[in-house]
Amino acid sequence: SRFKIIMPDDCIGFLGYDGKWILSPDLGYSDFVEFTDNSGKSYFKIKKNGLYGVLGSSRNEILPCEFEDIEYIGGNFFKFKSGDFWGVVTDLGKVIIPTSRGYDSIGKYSTIQKTIPFTKAGSRGECNSRGTVLSIHKVQSATQNKETTNHSANSPLSVGNKNRNNSSNSPFID
Repeated sequence: SRFKIIMPDDCIGFLGYDGKWILSPDLGYSDFVEFTDNSGKSYFKIKKNGLYGVLGSSRNEILPCEFEDIEYIGGNFFKFKSGDFWGVVTDLGKVIIPTSRGYDSIGKYSTIQKTIPFTKAGSRGECNSRGTVLSIHKVQSATQNKETTNHSANSPLSVGNKNRNNSSNSPFID
């Protein structure tokens, strides 16, 4: 539905098949990625002078190009990177999770639970849609020993002999 136009100064524009500019290269964006939420609302990740921002569906700049990276995570939320850490900002520009919290990563917004997952220095947790931390717990690293229990094939707890009354003659459906 459009032509991508790259100017000599690496600015990008998009021209519709009707000959009208969808996004003029005069705006100075060097990157332009469209993404759509579950309701069909479109956002556009833009890049200018090495920093990212977001345009709304009407091509107005809803988040200025001042982030090292920015990604849509669901609802009206975007995760953004500043330095080594991630934060969350709304489509109205309100920061609900500042990067000063030191989050290593931010996951997708859960529209069902209304939560945003995060990781921070060996811990995982969740914030609500206002940025309040709801939970945080340590994550077992891959180098830590995991306690395992082995059962012999004749054990009443082995998979082949598992049953509710520990009788090896009665069937058990798991």
